[in-house]
Amino acid sequence: MFFLNYNSALGYTHSADITPTDIEDITYVSVSNQICDELFISKDANSFNQSLPITWDSNTILDAKFEDSLIAGNVSLTLAQLDNIRIKYREVNSYDWVIFSDIPIKVASDLIFTRFNRFCSANTTYEFSISTMLNGVEGSIMTNTIESNFDEFYIMEKDSGYHGINIEITPTRNQTSSIITPLDGKYPVVIYNTEMNYDSLNVKGMFIQLVNNEFDKVGAWKYRDSMKDFLLDKKSKIIKYSDGRCFLVAITDNVVEDSSQYNAEGYTLMDFVATEVGNYADTQMLYDAGLVSINTDYYY
Repeated sequence: MFFLNYNSALGYTHSADITPTDIEDITYVSVSNQICDELFISKDANSFNQSLPITWDSNTILDAKFEDSLIAGNVSLTLAQLDNIRIKYREVNSYDWVIFSDIPIKVASDLIFTRFNRFCSANTTYEFSISTMLNGVEGSIMTNTIESNFDEFYIMEKDSGYHGINIEITPTRNQTSSIITPLDGKYPVVIYNTEMNYDSLNVKGMFIQLVNNEFDKVGAWKYRDSMKDFLLDKKSKIIKYSDGRCFLVAITDNVVEDSSQYNAEGYTLMDFVATEVGNYADTQMLYDAGLVSINTDYYY
């Protein structure tokens, strides 16, 4: 065995230096003073053994073909692989998703959208999901977690709602039963013919609009008049309170105004009764109530 000089064996003073592999993330790419047919960037180094063009995959960062534009994304490929974007949500640690919206995607501009969810309860952590849809089948999914919190009281429909302060909610849990009196017995027999188990809510408080962070006492009567039309439009609604309570309800009695306790017109109290008509966290019940547009009887 021969023991060779270190430099002689490797042929160069720095031949045995460690190859630098720990580099910072690349966040900027610049091309200048040259003519390029295509600029392709991928996380997969093996892809460069292929000849261009290379098919987009999960490792592709960008592929600029410079065909009369600087666009380097895969929008055209994405459009061919989806017909809807689905938004759904659920409470963290729950298994039941609520499908909030399906957004039809036809052209690239359809991928730019904003949706506002009016139905999340307070003091609750939610997981939101956005997924691609093709022929009713979900594809790739992106999720994020948010904390839902708000003050006071809201009553909401799909595209509108009203805010209340100093609200008192008096719930009554209801059930249906029949009492039968036997001829030869001391005590009656109670029969439960249905599985009815729902709440009736008596709601009382001040409904007044907040304008520039101040309560609009002058226009309060207009706000209440508009809200009375809203309450009596015979549509189901979501009631939610800052302590986390949330109900899917219908308004089932008259709307009463009471100003006996206040001299200022802006502080008139409103009183109404709402009856629970379903589960606010069930997609099909929300659809039946006209609050979402996804009918899970046909697909999920």
